[in-house]
Amino acid sequence: MTGGWMRAIYLKTYAEYYVRYLREYAAEGAAINALTTQNESETDQLGLMPACYWHPEFEAEFLRDHLLPLLKENGLEKMELWIMDHNFIMWRRAKWMLDDPTLKGVVRGIAWHPYEGPSSAMEMVHEAHPEIDAHVTEVGAGWSLEPDATCMDGKTFIEIMRNWSRSLFCWNLALDETGRPHIGPFFHEDGAAGGGMIQIHSKTREIKYGSQYRAIAHFSRYVKRGARCIGSECDMGGIFQVDFRNPDGEYVVIISNPGSVANASLVIGDRHAQVRMSAVSLNTLIFR
Repeated sequence: MTGGWMRAIYLKTYAEYYVRYLREYAAEGAAINALTTQNESETDQLGLMPACYWHPEFEAEFLRDHLLPLLKENGLEKMELWIMDHNFIMWRRAKWMLDDPTLKGVVRGIAWHPYEGPSSAMEMVHEAHPEIDAHVTEVGAGWSLEPDATCMDGKTFIEIMRNWSRSLFCWNLALDETGRPHIGPFFHEDGAAGGGMIQIHSKTREIKYGSQYRAIAHFSRYVKRGARCIGSECDMGGIFQVDFRNPDGEYVVIISNPGSVANASLVIGDRHAQVRMSAVSLNTLIFR
C-alpha cells in the first residue's frame, strides 16, 4: 500500500482479483470496457500512496498468460487491455512491449500521462504500431478560473489530439474548495494540486467551473462520437489548432491563442474565411 514491486508468484491471484472486480461492477449495472495493468507502473509515489512497480516483462506475462485467459473463461473477452498508464517520456517501454508479437495480439491500446515528455511520443509509437490505440488517461491540473489557464489547458488538449490520442480524461471531475477528497502527497490547502474540473463548496454547495472544464467543453460539446481528427497545418507562430470532421460531414476547428488579438485565415481547398480571435482565448469554429 505504500510502494513496492509486483512479484511473479502473485500474477495469477491479481488476475483473479481483476475478474472479481469486473463481475461485481457488472452486477451493479456498471459496464467497464477497458483495463490497464497498473497506474504509473514505474514509480512508487515516494511511498506516500498506493503504488507498485511492474517490470515490463511481468506486465506482458500478466496480460498475455493470466488476465486474458481468465477474461475468456468468464465471458469477458471483449474487454480492452491497455498497457503502461504512464508518462510520454516512457514511450520506449510501450514500443518495446509491443515489439513482442505475442503481446501485441493481446493489447488494444496504450494509456498515456502528460506529466513528463512531449505528446509527440504518442506519434513515435503510432508510427511503429499504428493499429494500437492511444488514450490519455489522466491530465491533472491546478485549480484556476482565469482565461489564460483555460487557454493553456486547451493548448495541452490540442497537442494531445494532434498526436493520435482517441480520448482524453481529466483528473479530477469534482472536488471541494480545498481540493478534497484526496489521497497521496499531491495536495495543497488551496486545492492547487490535483484540482477538480468542477469545484463544489463543502458548506455552501456553490459550484464553480474551472479551466479544465471550460477547455474540454470545446471538444466534448462539438466533436461527436465517431469523428476523425484530420490533417492540418498552422503557419502562425504562437497559435495552436486541431481539426476534426464529424460523421455528419461537419467540421470543427479548435484554436488556442495565448497571445494578443489575432486575425487568421481558415483555408480548406479553394475556400477561405477570416477569423478574428480575442487575446488569450480558446475558440471553436464549426462549418460545413
